[in-house]
Amino acid sequence: MHNNRKAFTLIELLFVVLIIGILAAIALPQYRQTVFKARFANVLGVAESLKKAHELYYLVNGAYITDMTKLDWDFKENCNLFGNNVIACDKYFMIDQLGDSGGIVIGPEGLYIMIYYCPGYSPVWDQCKVRSNYKFYYRVWLNHQSSYPGRRECVGVTDEGKKLCKILGF
Repeated sequence: MHNNRKAFTLIELLFVVLIIGILAAIALPQYRQTVFKARFANVLGVAESLKKAHELYYLVNGAYITDMTKLDWDFKENCNLFGNNVIACDKYFMIDQLGDSGGIVIGPEGLYIMIYYCPGYSPVWDQCKVRSNYKFYYRVWLNHQSSYPGRRECVGVTDEGKKLCKILGF
C-alpha cells in the first residue's frame, strides 16, 4: 500500500503556528524599540540643529534669543513650529527651547533645550507639557550660561519612560 500524504496534520500546523508566535513575540518588541530609536534620532537631530543655531546667535550677539523664527536654522521633515518657541515632531515629541516654554530662564542648572516624549498629546503643547502626560524628557544644555555645558540627560517620568531612557543608553 502506498501512503500518499497530500495534507498537513493538525499537529504539524499547530507546531508551525507555535513557532511563528514565538518569533513574533521576540521580534515585535525589538521592532518597536527600533522604530522608537529612529523617531527619537530625528527629533534629536532637530534639537541639535536648534542648539547650534542658538550657539551661533550667542556668538554673534552675546545673548540667546527666545524667538526661534529669528534663528538661522531649518528643521527636518515631520516637525511643525508652534508659535515662536515650540516644535512638535512625529506626533510623539515636543521640543521646548531654553527650558521654560521658550522664555529664557537662567536657573540653577542654566539654559537647555527640552525634548518631551508624549505620545497621544503632541502636537497639543498645553496637554503635552503636563507632567502626567509625558513619559520622559531629554535635556540638551547650551554651552553658555549653563551649569553643564554640552551635557545631555534623559529622565524617565514613568516606568515606561525609564525603560525608554535605558533603550537610548541613559
